[in-house]
Amino acid sequence: MGGADMIGKFAVALRAGGLVLLMGAGGCAYGLSRTAEIINPERLARVRSVTVAPFRYPHRWTGFLRGIYRSAEIDPPAEEKVERIEATFLPEGVLVARGYEVLKWPAAAGEMIWREEAPEAGDRAALLKVLTSGAEAVLMLRGRSECREIRHCVAEVEMKLIDAEGGSVLWKSRAEGETLIGQGNEMLAAVEEALADLTGPP
Repeated sequence: MGGADMIGKFAVALRAGGLVLLMGAGGCAYGLSRTAEIINPERLARVRSVTVAPFRYPHRWTGFLRGIYRSAEIDPPAEEKVERIEATFLPEGVLVARGYEVLKWPAAAGEMIWREEAPEAGDRAALLKVLTSGAEAVLMLRGRSECREIRHCVAEVEMKLIDAEGGSVLWKSRAEGETLIGQGNEMLAAVEEALADLTGPP
């Protein structure tokens, strides 16, 4: 196959894949699952202001790209395609809709590391910066997503809400979102599902 023919076939397939995304964006079919635990309901009920620690996640879109190549009857590339996506705005938007006051992450707080154990000295220093900024709690997230095919994308996310004053975990959740298109909708679905139990301050 000539170079021009190959480029032409790939362009047609790419436009077709883009059309699938655009047509599906208005009414996506999601598969959702969630596990959540409220650890300190009394303190959680008093939280009014929250800041979200910067959230970036790896998105593997190898399957999507290979599907485009196969649609064009071209051998797909062997290398993996992974990019990191900034998505702090996703949980921020959900929290605002629930009635929380969402404050900007203070730059002086630096970066908090996700830990299974109690906060370390660096984390406590960051929490102090958060507290002085006016936020009562920190929402931390970690997650990843993957488009296994052109029309099949999956995301998973873990969250925990940390008391800015004492560093204890008030609530935690884990969720998965699955959609027939990409464009980040799978992570949005997972984030919304993970936050389903946080109905907002009274």
